Amino acid sequence: MTGKVGEVFLDIFKPIAKTQLEQLRLGDARTRSEAGWQKLLKPHFVDVSFEDIEIRWTPTPEQLWLDMLETYDADRLSETARAQFKSELLAAFAPMQGEDGKLQTGWGLRLVQATSA
Repeated sequence: MTGKVGEVFLDIFKPIAKTQLEQLRLGDARTRSEAGWQKLLKPHFVDVSFEDIEIRWTPTPEQLWLDMLETYDADRLSETARAQFKSELLAAFAPMQGEDGKLQTGWGLRLVQATSA
């Protein structure tokens, strides 16, 4: 998620997850930055370019909760921690809702293009 909605989501999730979950490092850490991608692709690719894309998303807080329930490791939280997370999240999102009850956020994607060397 992007923008303030994404920040609020992570600000609430991280402290709860820290006490509940073991650290999982998924994927190659180099894919988290442009410099890392350059190092990863350099031996076999040239003309590496990047484009950040945001796909607009306007869910209700409840829709967002349901969509995120199986991502960001929320599904690995205990029932108690998941209930705490949901309660805090929905309370924090309440003042962020528009007149239509929806949140303004999006999905941030990074397009990486390269030419084979």
